[in-house]
Amino acid sequence: LVAHIQENLRGRADAASIPASPASLATRTHKRTDVDADAYASAGAGADGDTPPRRLILASHGRLMWFDVDTHKTEVIHEGRGVYYGVFPADARGDHVWVVSRPHNWRPKETHEALLLIDLRANRLVREVAIPSHFTHDAVRSGDAVFLANTGGGGVIELRLPDLTRVQHPRETTFTFKEHVNTLAPAGLPDRPHAVWALLHNLGPSKLVLADLATGERLREIEGVGNKAHGLVPWDGGFLILNSGEGQLCKFIPPREEEGPEARGELEVLWSDQSKTFMKGLTVVDNVAYFGIAEFGDRSTRDSSEKTADVAAFDLRSRTLLWRERVETRGLLNIVAAPHVAEWSTYRPVESWERTPVKAQTTGARTEVASVSGGGGNVGLSSAGVDNDGISLAGGGQLSATRPIRSSGGGADDKASDPASVLQYSSSQRLQEGG
Repeated sequence: LVAHIQENLRGRADAASIPASPASLATRTHKRTDVDADAYASAGAGADGDTPPRRLILASHGRLMWFDVDTHKTEVIHEGRGVYYGVFPADARGDHVWVVSRPHNWRPKETHEALLLIDLRANRLVREVAIPSHFTHDAVRSGDAVFLANTGGGGVIELRLPDLTRVQHPRETTFTFKEHVNTLAPAGLPDRPHAVWALLHNLGPSKLVLADLATGERLREIEGVGNKAHGLVPWDGGFLILNSGEGQLCKFIPPREEEGPEARGELEVLWSDQSKTFMKGLTVVDNVAYFGIAEFGDRSTRDSSEKTADVAAFDLRSRTLLWRERVETRGLLNIVAAPHVAEWSTYRPVESWERTPVKAQTTGARTEVASVSGGGGNVGLSSAGVDNDGISLAGGGQLSATRPIRSSGGGADDKASDPASVLQYSSSQRLQEGG
């Protein structure tokens, strides 16, 4: 394999705006809390109407919410639909997102799981689509492809935008229930467009698997990736992960492929909580890692309205903890993301808080490649050109992670994936199991 995370398709320019929801659709608008309502009149505008606030989206066992990294103020986006998990953008402007909604897995009274389409400008549920996965954890988007961590079903499900139809593959990639797939990162391999990295919690010693959904193959399987690990963001020749069982933010450098299946990678601890808390939810924006911290507790109490979590910021350049803030999440914190800024916010570093149009980032761009050398294991930096699809190919058998460098280059227009078409579905046309 040439690379572990290369430059993925940056997504399609979903230029069309989403129309108003049908009158018959039940909507839910939530009262803003602890913020100036005028300052957040829309998902992208700040108090002056031009400068967007620097905000994260948090998904917990009880709420979907905004968190401002400068003021530390919060705003409830949506609640009342069980557990909120993976979240990704539905349009290029970042005004709408899809988020996983499922019942709490502790003795659930129902099994309905769905993707909810949320209007971030009005904090309103616009649409929901049933999904053919169970105990769903992560959900990520790469261009027109959406990948779901089918944790309960033991695999990864691929959907296709704009209508979120299931992509049927000849052979299914399977994981055991104990392996507990919880984090996904599209691999962006040009010759294997359906390949994804899957982090397996494994109820203990975790592992990393590169799976090709098209063939059902496990292309690589790497042991020793922390303990009950979550999060997977390529960084400086390796992956940033949360070593959740030990309360640590870590950098994991995979072993070279030629070392064989028994080889172990290097796990470097960047920051450790002396209280040995449980960490979950990871994103990197402008060289800062933002992640969630919670107390260990019984699974049965994860959706407790009394449960809070901390959000922390760690500067990856100076390797210092910048701050740590308590948040009223009303349940275990699952996801920390910025889908309104970049579609890849949970599986690749985001260059800055500026919401640059997708086309400008993908066409004629250059990428900075942080590679783990195929010979000697040294970490090096180099630059490589990419084609109009934003795919970088590093030679020499390297394992490479790419980060974008801003460019104003030109190229062919990206075709739009219009989420509006999903709104035309009637309730009888929602995705069903195996659909």
